[in-house]
Amino acid sequence: MTLPSSLRSPLATAAILLAAALAIRAWQFGNPVVHIDEQFYLLVGDRLWQGRGLPFVDFWDRKPFGLFLVYAATRMFGGDAVIAYQLAATLCAAATAWIVQRLACRVADGGGPLFTGVAYLVYLSVNGGDGGQSPVFYNLPVAAAAWAVVHVYERPAFDRTAAGYAALAMALFGVALQIKYSVLFEGVYFGVALLVAARRLPMLRIVGWALLWCVLALLPTAAVFALYWHVGEVDALIFANFQSVFLRKAPEGPLMAERLAMIALHLLPLLIGAGLGVTGVSRRGAVGPLLIGWAGAAIAGLLLFGTYFDHYALPLVVPLAVLAAPALGRPLQGLRRSVPVAVPVLAIGLAYVLVNTIVLRGTRGDGHGAYRLAATIGRAPEGCLFVFQGDPILYQLTDACVPTAYNFTTFLSEMGDSRTLGIDPHAELARVMAARPAYVVISSVDPEATDIEARSFVMRQLARHYRLVDQFALSERVDQLYRRVD
Repeated sequence: MTLPSSLRSPLATAAILLAAALAIRAWQFGNPVVHIDEQFYLLVGDRLWQGRGLPFVDFWDRKPFGLFLVYAATRMFGGDAVIAYQLAATLCAAATAWIVQRLACRVADGGGPLFTGVAYLVYLSVNGGDGGQSPVFYNLPVAAAAWAVVHVYERPAFDRTAAGYAALAMALFGVALQIKYSVLFEGVYFGVALLVAARRLPMLRIVGWALLWCVLALLPTAAVFALYWHVGEVDALIFANFQSVFLRKAPEGPLMAERLAMIALHLLPLLIGAGLGVTGVSRRGAVGPLLIGWAGAAIAGLLLFGTYFDHYALPLVVPLAVLAAPALGRPLQGLRRSVPVAVPVLAIGLAYVLVNTIVLRGTRGDGHGAYRLAATIGRAPEGCLFVFQGDPILYQLTDACVPTAYNFTTFLSEMGDSRTLGIDPHAELARVMAARPAYVVISSVDPEATDIEARSFVMRQLARHYRLVDQFALSERVDQLYRRVD
């Protein structure tokens, strides 16, 4: 399929992809409960921006400091914090889609590249990236780094221009690494690819470039280490970001198989497109195998680094979309009219997004429940709020004090996370309740995940010292708000 020349210019494609991003994602604007993860990221980013807490010390998590810095940056212009981060995520998604489209221009002609950019946006939402999950942000520097490495491979020799692009690529991977450490696999892959590109240089120069690239890739992380060293909390950083990762158990065999099957199902149309397009990509000189290998590195990162939730597949959407580019603009066979392959690929993805939106509005809500409970609590209440189970966005909506550093709601309430904290979670829970928080939020039990002993302890405390003041029912749970009465 051939597009008019007016729609193929970089400016026109940027405008089209921004409009597509807004159309696909705007339905979530203002919804504070898109996903529990980003509720927590916003809380930590907001408190970091205000100077009221430090990740890993006052707010414990395994994610890198850079992710919370991204969320803190969304507070620069004030306004509604929820809409601000969602707009920032949408701009990042649109910018990434534009780079994906530019990469696709290297391996496909006609309408394929533009369809590729739109496919990235659609399958971002299919795989849980409709809000502010970390890959929505770090896919941008990763895609830009890939673009820079492609420029290296398009040079006739590894000259100064190629060296500049290589340095840019590794610096971008350094930024991405501070948003999610799992990009390590893609960073190593492209680092090796750059060494291959520089293989005809003298050995000493290759070693020198390799050392420079390592320094550039590690510089943001080194800056974070320096910050935590300065405040005397480097041990907290090391444990949260590195040691605790190895304490986390992978899901059991059947659950792992189920989650991987769901990821494969969500990606299936894009995987088919990539399978149809990979032959065309492989014929595009040295750039083709480079991009195919990138997809392999992203898959390795998924398989070796994670518990296989849907959003763990988001980094795969970038290289798979690029590989699908030659096929997406190709007409379907056996039809009277010329219909590009992109039509069913995009239609299936959009249909899933629509259906999934309706389902999630029932299971997670649209934010009305969170705003209702926040209104009952009030702004900056006397005494702390403790969300034992429920939405951590309540801390941000009420500006309440937080009684524990382990304030992501699964840390003290579920068995899976509690073993990774490096503390006795039951002792921490007892300390929190002994501090007499003014409000406590608790939800209905998930027998598969909930720490029954911890929940029973909290329920006993609520029965003795609290009364129910509000509650909000969703399709799969009831969030209850208790207020201290003695």
